[in-house]
Formats: sequence, structure tokens, C-alpha cells
Amino acid sequence: MERNSEFETAAFDAALEKAFAPMGRISQLVRDLDAAKRVSLRHDICDEGEEAEAARRKERRIHEELSVVRPTTEADVLAALRVIRQEVTHDLIGEELGVIEAAVLNLLDGIGDYVRSGGSKDAN
Repeated sequence: MERNSEFETAAFDAALEKAFAPMGRISQLVRDLDAAKRVSLRHDICDEGEEAEAARRKERRIHEELSVVRPTTEADVLAALRVIRQEVTHDLIGEELGVIEAAVLNLLDGIGDYVRSGGSKDAN
């Protein structure tokens, strides 16, 4: 069994950051979503409920827009993969991954590698 760690998620995120130029709409939305999540968490920690709720409303608006936009650039595809990976791993940080979760994460990583390689058949 594989363990999902914050380090693995951070490494995946760092690899995606390199691909964010040129940015499409999804890329920008994912950056905005990350920022809103950080703000929400910071306000939750400081017990600032009203500000945290405002940040969560912003997160919901971004998720609503993500539900209707389609990738138009390589960066958008990679950003979309990032959102999917975050949602799959959201409740799994520090947990032991099952076979299905490990397979999904492996496939997501493989798709990202393929896209970053420009669709080369040699991408592993």
C-alpha cells in the first residue's frame, strides 16, 4: 500500500506550477481557489467566522465556474488534473491509500506526465 503525504501533494503541485504559463481560465481559477482556501483556513484558525465564511463563498463561486469552463491550454489541463487530485486526496492526507485510490492517483500523474511531454508516446 502507498501512503499519501502532504509532501507528495506539494511535489505534485510544484510540478504543475511550472506548467502554468500560458495560463488559461481554469489555471487562473485554480490559483484563485488555492488562495481562497488559504484565506478560509487562516480565518478558521484565528476564529474569524465571518471572514472564513466569505472565503468559503468565494470557493463555492470558483467551483461553480469550474463546473462550466473547459480546458483551452495545456496549463488548463494540468490545473484541472490538480483540482481532481486535490479532491481525491482531500480526506486521505496521512492515510493509507487503497488499491483504487492508488490507481486513480497513478493515472492522474500519468495523464499529467503525458500532457507535459507534449503527448509523446515515450511519456512514462
